[in-house]
Amino acid sequence: MSMTRSIARNIARNRLIDAGYERPNKRLSMTAKGGKKHAQAVERYHRGWKTSRKRLAYINMIRKDDPQIWRRILYGDLSKKAIEISKKAGIRRALAIQARKVHRSEAWHTIGAVE
Repeated sequence: MSMTRSIARNIARNRLIDAGYERPNKRLSMTAKGGKKHAQAVERYHRGWKTSRKRLAYINMIRKDDPQIWRRILYGDLSKKAIEISKKAGIRRALAIQARKVHRSEAWHTIGAVE
């Protein structure tokens, strides 16, 4: 797996987590029409095990019509919704971090005042 592809999958995984989906790692390999095993079965059914240019063209056509979820999240029909959800989750995380910092600094100042 290339570095670019692995980074893209990590971004998509984080967006799935922000959206609240369960088992994001499993969902990354899924497609809309039945997952990896369904796609493999369709490929085998079309031309058997024989490798040919026509079979490869058919496989590429199937992959274009039914991309993996992580591709849809980054580049496809789910990208706009995923970006909005990710931004909202980022703001919530930033506010939580800021609240922890304030709490720590208040605790530190009270400790210093006691001494």
